[in-house]
Amino acid sequence: MNEKPLEYPDMVFEEARSQFESLQEFLSITRMYLAQEHAQYIKSHNQHQKMHPYLLMDDEIGGGYLDEFLGGLGEHAHTFPSLLYHAYLILACSLFEGAMLRICQAMNQLGLTDMQWDKPRGRVLQKTRRLLREAGLKMEPAEKRTIFSKLENYFLARNCVVHNRGQLKKDGQLLKHATASGVVSDGYDETFLEPTEEYCREVGETMLSFFFALQRSYWKTEKSRK
Repeated sequence: MNEKPLEYPDMVFEEARSQFESLQEFLSITRMYLAQEHAQYIKSHNQHQKMHPYLLMDDEIGGGYLDEFLGGLGEHAHTFPSLLYHAYLILACSLFEGAMLRICQAMNQLGLTDMQWDKPRGRVLQKTRRLLREAGLKMEPAEKRTIFSKLENYFLARNCVVHNRGQLKKDGQLLKHATASGVVSDGYDETFLEPTEEYCREVGETMLSFFFALQRSYWKTEKSRK
């Protein structure tokens, strides 16, 4: 087999890592923007209050203005960041599956497997394990266990957000993971998954480290075949 096509998997691995590095940058920039908007919102309120002190002197007018301000403050402080973190989790899992699809195609091109990513249907990590097995890609056992354990929880979290509005079941693996990770929010009689910036960064870093490990296992496997 010509060695030239062997460069193709490297391009796919590098593309996957680049996407997750960009995703981390996106999180930093967007979070900074939201923090700036939050500070600007409070600053505008304080300036407006100085210019129109009568607003809070009149109970009817002032009460309405205060309610509006507090509502906006809640959006800036909680709602907007929460939307960002939920969207990040969904996007990270989507990028992961897209990268695995391209890696599968690369392995097929090299004749290492004839697996069709979409056939049969199944969970992303089930198909990922199958691809590694069929292509003979052997990650370090301890590293593999650690990474896949984390990935399982992240995909469970993603599914919880997409299919159940983030509401957690009272018993189960995800609730234990969310509680241990400090991303649980209690409602009246419901418990919700509430990702944080730190949690999102952990998701991105874990997925990034997976593709580093996968590339190392690919080249280690290739050397053993020669």
